[in-house]
Amino acid sequence: MTEIDPSLLLSSPVDLFSASTSSRSNTGMGSSMLNLSARLDASLLRRAEERQSNTALLHEALEQVALRQYRKALEYLQEYLALSRAEGNTADVGRAFRNIGVVYIHLKQPMKAIEFLTAGLQEAQQAENSASAAKTLMHLGQAYTLQGQLEVAMAYLREALQLAEMAGAQKVAGAAMEKIAEVCMRRGDYRMANQLLRASTDCASSAGDNDGVALAEAHLNENRKLWGAYRSALRSTKR
Repeated sequence: MTEIDPSLLLSSPVDLFSASTSSRSNTGMGSSMLNLSARLDASLLRRAEERQSNTALLHEALEQVALRQYRKALEYLQEYLALSRAEGNTADVGRAFRNIGVVYIHLKQPMKAIEFLTAGLQEAQQAENSASAAKTLMHLGQAYTLQGQLEVAMAYLREALQLAEMAGAQKVAGAAMEKIAEVCMRRGDYRMANQLLRASTDCASSAGDNDGVALAEAHLNENRKLWGAYRSALRSTKR
């Protein structure tokens, strides 16, 4: 009787089923991986486009602020805020609130400014962003100064300065000194204002903040005039 070579035997139905299932499984897995990769690529691309769009919105808003087109700036900032919230980006949400608050300071609406700046401070603290928190505290000081609440303003500004110095944010520290000096000028404390404005100029210069230097120097000249007038008035009184 002729023996049959086992290698010539067909696979059993079980083997055939397993091979077929394995083949389909591998094909399906490959297809799934390709689909997943495509979805991830599309998601990353969409997020990159959104990020680029978000950055463009912020830049456009700041351009409008520079042009003193504050209402237009608010429109861009509201879009920036909405997109930042949709992305779940806490840092950008805080930045949006802060910049909206600054626009309301320009519009001489301190209550609205305080509302948005307070929200921005909470977001900055949640994101553990000390530099952003320091900026927001400084602008809160501005808003309260505008409102005439100088003691409250001074408390916020001092906290902003302390936090900025701890974070090594020289530009923010210089700006905070300049804002504290403004409060001192309003109080008639010209000597302290003079010291702060000199320190602010040095700090802004070290940070390469030319606008900060120009602003501090302008206020320094204004303070000298006020201080000179004050001393002249004192001398006249003594006579």
